[in-house]
Amino acid sequence: MGIFLNIDEDHISPIEHPNFEDYIQSKAKMFGQTKDLIVNLNTQEAEYIFEKAKDAERFYSFGLNSAEADYYAYDLETVELESNFKIHSKMIDETFALAMLGDYNVENALAAVAAADLLGIPVDYAVEVLRGVNVPGRMRILSSADKKIIAIADFAHNRLSFERLITGMKEAHPDYKIVSIFGAPGGKALGRRKELGTVGGRYSDFVYITMDDPGLEKVEDISKEISHFVEGEGTPFTYIENREEAIQTAFKDVEEKSLILVIGKGHEETMKIGDKEVPIKSDEKIIKECIEEYNTHLE
Repeated sequence: MGIFLNIDEDHISPIEHPNFEDYIQSKAKMFGQTKDLIVNLNTQEAEYIFEKAKDAERFYSFGLNSAEADYYAYDLETVELESNFKIHSKMIDETFALAMLGDYNVENALAAVAAADLLGIPVDYAVEVLRGVNVPGRMRILSSADKKIIAIADFAHNRLSFERLITGMKEAHPDYKIVSIFGAPGGKALGRRKELGTVGGRYSDFVYITMDDPGLEKVEDISKEISHFVEGEGTPFTYIENREEAIQTAFKDVEEKSLILVIGKGHEETMKIGDKEVPIKSDEKIIKECIEEYNTHLE
C-alpha cells in the first residue's frame, strides 16, 4: 500500500534531484510497485500524479471538502487545541477529533483513516487513536499560564509545510503577533532559503534567523540569503547564530500576545555542523524551559 500526500519544489540540489521533473518522476516510481495506492485529490501536479497512479493495481482518492473523492473530510472546526471533522466514504460516515491543529494534519489523518479502512481496521479504532495521537516533532504546542504566549515546535522545513502551518495558526489566533524562528540547511535543498524566507517574511510580524543543519557552509552565509527574502517582504528580522539563544531571545522580547513558531528541527537532538552530528537541546525542550521560566515571573 502507498499513500501520496503532496509534492512541492524541494530536495533539488547537486546532491539530491537536479530538477523538479526528476523529483516528481522519482516519487511516481513507487506507484507501479503498489497494489493499493491512496492519492490526495488536492495535490499539486494532480493531473500528472493521477495519470501515473494508474500504474498501481488499484488507486483511491482522498481530499478535504472534496465530495468527489473516495474518502473526504468536511465540517472541519477548531475547538481549543483540537480539530473536529467528519469523514465520509462508501463504508464510513463518522465524526473524528484530532489532537492537532491545522488542515494539513487533518489531511494526513484522513489518509491514515483511508488506509486503515482498506486494511480492514474498524473505524471505531481509528476514532479512538486519532483523538490521542501524538507525533514527535509535529505541532508541539505549549502556552504560558496567562495565555500571552503560545509556542509551537514543528518539523515544517519547506515552503509547503511552513506556509500551511503559519497561515493556519494566523487564522486560528488572529489577535496574536506572529514570531517565526528558522534557518535552512547547508549543501542541500538550496531553494528553501528563498522559500522559507519569503513565507516567513510574508506572514510573520518578526523573524529570527538561526542555524539549521549548516553542514560545511557558514551559518552567516546561509542566513544572509534567507534575510534577503525576509527583508523583501518588508518584515523586521534579526540574526542569532546559536539556535537555543535565538529561541530564548524571542521569549525575552515578547511584549504583547505572541505566537512563536519554531520550525525545522522539532524533537531532534542533533545538528549537522561541519561533517559531524553535534548533540543539541531539542526545540521542544527549549520551548518548555522558556515557558516554565516565563511562568515563574507571573504574579
